[in-house]
Amino acid sequence: MSDRRLAAVTAFMSAELGQPLTLRDLAREAGMSVHHFGRGFRAKTGLGPAAYLTTLRLEKARDLLRMTDLSVAEIALFAGYTRTTAFATAFRRHNGCTPRDYRTDRGTA
Repeated sequence: MSDRRLAAVTAFMSAELGQPLTLRDLAREAGMSVHHFGRGFRAKTGLGPAAYLTTLRLEKARDLLRMTDLSVAEIALFAGYTRTTAFATAFRRHNGCTPRDYRTDRGTA
């Protein structure tokens, strides 16, 4: 995978965080087959496309928790989660605390 293709697909991911993105969507954006895209993406980033997208989504959620007073449910939607419980589980897995605890610990509650 070329650096140009990687930049295009990661920019696409960042711009579409709130949308349900499939591996096929990402491969199409990169102009590659699904198989070659998945292997090339992992080789370039060290993460699979789904793990990379989850990381982007949770980074966005951390920013929103720190800088806004949006509800956790609203932030979950911005981060591409249709269920708040799924968002909270993923957030805890990646950050070691719940979204509400993260916000409280950062002094923004």
